[in-house]
Amino acid sequence: MRKFTAKLFPLALLLLVIGCGQPEVVLTEASTTTTTTSTTTTTLHSLTLYSGPAVCVDDSNAGAEDGTAAHPFNTVQEGITNASGTGLIKVAGGTYNENVTIPGTKQVVLAGGYSADFASRNLSSYTTRIHGAAGSAVIAMDYSGGGGNTITSTIDGFTIDGGQRGIYIDSQGNGGTIDLTIIHNIIENNSGLTAAGDYGGGICLRGMSATVSNNTIQNNECGKGGGLFIQLRDPTRSILVENN
Repeated sequence: MRKFTAKLFPLALLLLVIGCGQPEVVLTEASTTTTTTSTTTTTLHSLTLYSGPAVCVDDSNAGAEDGTAAHPFNTVQEGITNASGTGLIKVAGGTYNENVTIPGTKQVVLAGGYSADFASRNLSSYTTRIHGAAGSAVIAMDYSGGGGNTITSTIDGFTIDGGQRGIYIDSQGNGGTIDLTIIHNIIENNSGLTAAGDYGGGICLRGMSATVSNNTIQNNECGKGGGLFIQLRDPTRSILVENN
């Protein structure tokens, strides 16, 4: 196992590139071991069972759809489009063949690994894969919020593969603030970037505060930052990368 931890303090312009000049970067989840007099417990990470109003998504639903647990939407994009308030979207285990776009000022908590009844959550038992097409990022957002607009978003509990990038989040620099958490994901087998945009094959983040924690990032390809590319443009923003 390899543990990678980095705290990026605010700078006017800062680039973090993991895998520069390499076709592939593997960042493997780290474990923490606690020993007492009688037992040894190994914890990979804690998992949140999100509560509160939510839109539900299950790819196996072929009937009526209204976003409830009884009648979930069957695509992640429908869930995002119909989410409101805190933007909580619970996604049941399955394979979702789509590229997902988050609207420019929408707050989302995108959580995979749910059972079909949405009563429990287990990433091993209910593997939730978003398999994108090669023409774009699997999950993408161009944040366009202006001054006074602040959102907090989370991507938690997915296998993300098949796109030009895994996750691409870009702040357009209009004065708003986005705080992003990317946690408990497997981001793998994304490739196809070329020319001037050939950076950040696994994750590409630009112009925001973010925490990237407890992810496995592997077998992603591009010319610069095959695993992870981060660009800070604002002295008030910071990035934490740990336990990947």
